[in-house]
Amino acid sequence: MSLGTLLMDVSDEPIFTMDWSPRLATGETIATSTWVVALGLTNLADTIVVGALKTNIKLSAVLAGTYSCTNTVTTSLGQTLERTGYVEVREL
Repeated sequence: MSLGTLLMDVSDEPIFTMDWSPRLATGETIATSTWVVALGLTNLADTIVVGALKTNIKLSAVLAGTYSCTNTVTTSLGQTLERTGYVEVREL
């Protein structure tokens, strides 16, 4: 997931990926990950993946609209990093 806006259909349950590797030092990994999604979205599942350099979130929505998703991670070196992306939900 970039900091831009992603698109999903109301009936979809897509998995979006947030790549943290550009913000991590060599050898640094993600130790913990927490997602906060706006009212209107549901977090069905979230994980730390790909060598602990990326995080995933599986989302569902009931109503069309634009919603925020914020991912906060703590790294193996003790950094706390946060990024917010947006999901536009439409009838596709």
